[in-house]
Amino acid sequence: SAPSATLKDFSIGSFSLSENPLDFALDGQGFFTLQNDRGEMVYTRDGSFKVSTIGDDMLLVCKVQF
Repeated sequence: SAPSATLKDFSIGSFSLSENPLDFALDGQGFFTLQNDRGEMVYTRDGSFKVSTIGDDMLLVCKVQF
């Protein structure tokens, strides 16, 4: 049978150093607020960001797809 619910794990993990100056970590509760390509506000705890250029725009983007 199909699952009746999905459980999200928002527990706090450990911090580690990265070579990307655009990587961020959340200490405690909270989410990063992002805007997807449809203009909707979305939330993530994934702090792996990078810079992307689209035309003349420079964007801070995340690897998570919404």
